[in-house]
Amino acid sequence: MRKRKLNRFAVALDICMAASGHSASSLLAAIPKEEPHYNTIYAMQCWRRSKTRPRVNKHLDIVDKIEQYFDLPEGRLAYLIGLRSTKQYRKVKDVYSQLLQIVRWHLPDDYDQRSEAERREILSWISRNVLPGSTDFGKYQSENSKDKFSVVFPTLPRQWGGHKWTGDIWHKFRETNSGCTVVAPPELVCEMRDILALKTALLPPKGYRRAGRWADTTDQAYVRRYGTIFGLFAADPGGPIRGLGIPIANLTFGLFVFPDIWDWYLRWYEKKRGFFSSGDLTALYELKGFVRKRIGWIRQHPELGRKLKPVQGLISTAEITRVRSNWDKACDEVFEYAIDRVQEIAPLQRIHRDPFTPILPVLTAKSPLREYKKIGDELLRRMPNERKYPMHAATAVRAYLMFRFAIHLGSRQRDLRELLVCPPGHKPRETRELELLRRGELRWLPDSRTWYVFIPSIAIKNGHSAFFKGDLSK
Repeated sequence: MRKRKLNRFAVALDICMAASGHSASSLLAAIPKEEPHYNTIYAMQCWRRSKTRPRVNKHLDIVDKIEQYFDLPEGRLAYLIGLRSTKQYRKVKDVYSQLLQIVRWHLPDDYDQRSEAERREILSWISRNVLPGSTDFGKYQSENSKDKFSVVFPTLPRQWGGHKWTGDIWHKFRETNSGCTVVAPPELVCEMRDILALKTALLPPKGYRRAGRWADTTDQAYVRRYGTIFGLFAADPGGPIRGLGIPIANLTFGLFVFPDIWDWYLRWYEKKRGFFSSGDLTALYELKGFVRKRIGWIRQHPELGRKLKPVQGLISTAEITRVRSNWDKACDEVFEYAIDRVQEIAPLQRIHRDPFTPILPVLTAKSPLREYKKIGDELLRRMPNERKYPMHAATAVRAYLMFRFAIHLGSRQRDLRELLVCPPGHKPRETRELELLRRGELRWLPDSRTWYVFIPSIAIKNGHSAFFKGDLSK
């Protein structure tokens, strides 16, 4: 009969129980909030004889309590079981379940056979360099994202960022006036809907003008951005956010014509970050577009002046009366204000974080493409068995294909994410249809038996550059 080999966890558990004179039932009875159930007693007996190991969360919690009972260092027994039993792994599974594959990716093949010190060092390195919130910027972002302030538009169409409202926290906002995520009032929703209708329509409504047309992803970004601005305006001045405290019902895009509002907004963000960033310049550029002559949406809607209400310390009743009497002049003044602030902030802005930091080893290599190719080689090396694990194998193949597309096409993430597929034997979509969708398509050439990608230049960010020479289908 084959002898069973004892593992390190079974040996350590047996030594602790034998030294204290405990059996499985007596140890469970001695642990607080644990009852010696038959199944648990039998499981502990199997652990001690090295028949099985703790795997499920209930048994792993018992291991944690055994460590506390014997005054062992945290993780002393859990690290002997393997990766899945460690508290760090369980925390990643609970909080970042989608990152489990990334954690496994960075583990050596002989992880479970390494010493406890080496395994702790490996997991600590992964925590510092891989998991979210480990860098200085990640820690800053994690700390500052605890206080929520935003106005959401759940009734907008889905392509504009609307979604079903499932939160009830906004009732707390109305009761205590503390900053959080709130639902936009009906009048503000109508204003946002008019802006999006003007900017996304194939042709602008009769009597209105615009400069350029937005894509769906652009719409969603603008909805989120203005939701954040209005959320800041509505936040309680005495709370952690220190907003303006404007009642939700008084929020309107007409507030944008007051330079004092923008001065307060810029100073708030500068105080929070410690410096000005490119996001502040972006907000000013958008303000110029809103109040620009002939094409500005706010300039074309003087009726917004009737919705204005005084804001303590910033907007008085006399100022509101002056703006209502001459809407074009108020738009001209805030336009000039935006020009001056752009010139003043541009030299002062700082980069919040360097987006190239994660790929610096690739960019500084002698052959960057060769370094990138190592990612694909690693994907192929770790490809799961398609018969045993068909879903994991399909996911790995998809990841490898997207990696190769990214290298060969050099497209943006959005173009790759929205890439359409025309299966063999089907008729490809018309060029005009792809231009309206602003998406590319993967097609099959039966003559040469090859795949190729067709992307109209209008779907590319720099599609109007001299390279395309006006040919939108190149």
